[in-house]
Amino acid sequence: MRGRPCFRGTTVLRAGRAPLTLVSLGRQTSTSPALHMRHLPPDRIPARTLADIELPETAFSSDFEITDKYQAFSAELVRLALLGIAGYGFLLANLALKDAQPTDLFAKLVVYRWLLATGVAALGVAVASALAHRFFSTDCLSHQITILRLLKRADAPHWTREEKAQDLVRLTQEREGQRRDLARCRRLLWVSAIALGVGAAAVVLSFAAVLLT
Repeated sequence: MRGRPCFRGTTVLRAGRAPLTLVSLGRQTSTSPALHMRHLPPDRIPARTLADIELPETAFSSDFEITDKYQAFSAELVRLALLGIAGYGFLLANLALKDAQPTDLFAKLVVYRWLLATGVAALGVAVASALAHRFFSTDCLSHQITILRLLKRADAPHWTREEKAQDLVRLTQEREGQRRDLARCRRLLWVSAIALGVGAAAVVLSFAAVLLT
């Protein structure tokens, strides 16, 4: 049986008439899945049975409900910010640029361009922050599901002590990642709400400056 060279000096023999064997530096190594899983990093140990990934709905349903409420709030921030941007579009399309020739309203917009720019930038920040909140809150749920599955593995008899130690390392990493996501979500909601307030004030002041002066 002839082999073909593989990276790092390993030769993979072709299977067919004999079991597949890895030969590296003259030493024969078994390809048993359990043996190879022990050498994988903590985030690379796959589940072995459906019981490793199945979770009761009561274990995570409350987390999903709370996240839905927060995401509904961030979705409302996005909606209001987009309405503010649409208000700027109405101001430009139907008032300042309605005629072919520049109007007095257009001249006023040029004078208050700093106010328009501030409002558009603030509303854009509000939309971006709210969308980022939705991403990180979903990622936070992903961490929570992984944490629950790792906790369930700790009581499973078919995992070795070494694999459980690796799972403990990953559990610590997942909890730290979840903590960072929660902190990001909190900051992003505050930034989005404050930016929306600034953008809304700029929209009102823009209309007042253009129409009432």
